[in-house]
Amino acid sequence: MSERLAATLLSSAVLACAARGALDESPPPITERDFHGVVEAVVALYEPAAARAGKRLVAAPLWDLDDERAGSWEEEDGRWSVWVHGGVARHPLMTRDSLALAVCHEIGHFLGGFPKFHPFEVPEDTNWTWKPDERSPWAWSSGEGQADYFASSKCLRLLFEGDDNAAVMEGARVPGFVSERCAEGFEGREAAATCERGMMAGIALARFDAVLLGQGARFSVGPGEVRPFVRGRSYLQHPKPECRLETFLRGSLCGKSPREPFSDTDYRRGACTREGGSGDGARPLCWFDPESARDAAPRDYPPAGGDPSDPAFLTSRSSTSKIRVEPPGILGGAPKSP
Repeated sequence: MSERLAATLLSSAVLACAARGALDESPPPITERDFHGVVEAVVALYEPAAARAGKRLVAAPLWDLDDERAGSWEEEDGRWSVWVHGGVARHPLMTRDSLALAVCHEIGHFLGGFPKFHPFEVPEDTNWTWKPDERSPWAWSSGEGQADYFASSKCLRLLFEGDDNAAVMEGARVPGFVSERCAEGFEGREAAATCERGMMAGIALARFDAVLLGQGARFSVGPGEVRPFVRGRSYLQHPKPECRLETFLRGSLCGKSPREPFSDTDYRRGACTREGGSGDGARPLCWFDPESARDAAPRDYPPAGGDPSDPAFLTSRSSTSKIRVEPPGILGGAPKSP
């Protein structure tokens, strides 16, 4: 069913329909109270999981900062810090649910599981300068696409568990493809409404990302255009907005329990997979390579760009960008995309 998803879910007509429908309406502005409430509610969901890992998950909602940035970092004292600037919430395309999805993405760098950054790999456009035999300070982090998959398939669904999602989505202008795919993928109105709500958050966040990258909110994807762009490994850096959108949509269609965690070593655990018969909810092939993932533990995962012992590789990973992009999961700036 994954080919059908690529051809139907992500067709030009589908996204044009989405742009003409509910997404053309300006969402209600997010207030400062909403902003703090969303960030703190999402972080509170995963404080127990962080504690079990011997860490302390802390939130830093920085309302007064106007730039559209968010990030996460593992502090030396054992804190897992998630910070979001108020400019993200004040962007006209942002909704409360897409803000929650953005925060979920940042938590996904800590708890998203495999695939993770290689010990000799860093996110693109950082100011990190390599030294011989030095290990990456980002090796704790799940890759960008995996953080998106965690955000949509686990975190956002867990956040929505206590809501009457059927009531939330009643009267909402939802594109036809969203309601159709969610109705096909889930039994009962409440489960389908949860899926719809997750997809709509993903569409809004992907449009936000596209606008920040100068691509415009009305991007479209034709059948076969979102396809694998690297052979033999998963791409761990920031995917294009189209690829992020496919990840959010597929994560919303995954029926695995949001309480079942991902594994740091086995990509199948807690996830929907093609070989498991749930291809529509599986990680998309625009960034994920299941063949290499079956054989690679995180420490053995090949780094992007070549051999880290090669001086040319070390030079190529040193950022020369003037754009300030915070590690490792960032909304804003202009991260490189394949």
